[in-house]
Amino acid sequence: MVSVINAFQINGEGRDCLYSSIHNVLLFLGFDLIEAEVFFAFQGLNTYYYNYKNDFFGINDMASQVQDDNLMNQYISVHKNSCNHELCEDDFYQHLKRGIPVICIMKVKNIGYHEVLAACSLDRLHVAVLFGIDSMADKAYIADAYMVDKLGNYYSFTGEASLKEIISATTGFFTIERRIQDCKKFNVKESFTQALASYTESNVRLEYASGHK
Repeated sequence: MVSVINAFQINGEGRDCLYSSIHNVLLFLGFDLIEAEVFFAFQGLNTYYYNYKNDFFGINDMASQVQDDNLMNQYISVHKNSCNHELCEDDFYQHLKRGIPVICIMKVKNIGYHEVLAACSLDRLHVAVLFGIDSMADKAYIADAYMVDKLGNYYSFTGEASLKEIISATTGFFTIERRIQDCKKFNVKESFTQALASYTESNVRLEYASGHK
């Protein structure tokens, strides 16, 4: 099985692996957004961070949030999938042959396509976009807009990886498709307003509950 979305590309280095992946897929679909706007539209203000070895472990929760609680639901549909490793390759192929990039959630310790990831010994998750596969050649085509080393240097990667390695590392994936043809109808300002209102309301409720224990 071979299917590659040759037109897919990343828009420079991101600032978060999940939101930069979503950002680049939305750009590919025709939406004119920056990553910060994606962060707001997908309720990034409600992201939970876990202080375990100074690392972030909320990606699975965030993926559910992306599907269920984003502010672009009238413009896009998000489909989250668990990863059955025996069927994963065919699942990838079915999406890719329709021109749909796959956003993969992967275990870092199983990834070796970049030295920054290969050097990470922590049991954490990472997100990147799969835009092609070649089964016979054991190739996966990956677009990764956000990696950061121990010195705080940012890196991006677009290129080939082992398909078997990517399948082994993948714990789940999701895809994004347009509901509308005219992507310019998306109101960025409205999404900012809704995100801030939702964040403010949830925090007011939390503070009220904390003060009335």
